[in-house]
Amino acid sequence: MTQSLYEIGALCPYCLVVWAAMIPVFWYTTVHNVAAGHLPGVAARPVHRHVWGLALWLALVTFLVVQRFWTYFSGLL
Repeated sequence: MTQSLYEIGALCPYCLVVWAAMIPVFWYTTVHNVAAGHLPGVAARPVHRHVWGLALWLALVTFLVVQRFWTYFSGLL
């Protein structure tokens, strides 16, 4: 994401689809591992309201994309 947003300065549709798929996969895999106690040094515990973490993460990515390409998006309005 960093390379695409700040080094290359362009977004490809394939990258956006991969981000939209991999962020939830990573998030729910981590939530499952925490709940089951599969992570070293982390005791098994129930994880409630895990949807808010995913929503926050996706909102952050959306904010970074809009912030980086604001001049382009504002020209469309």
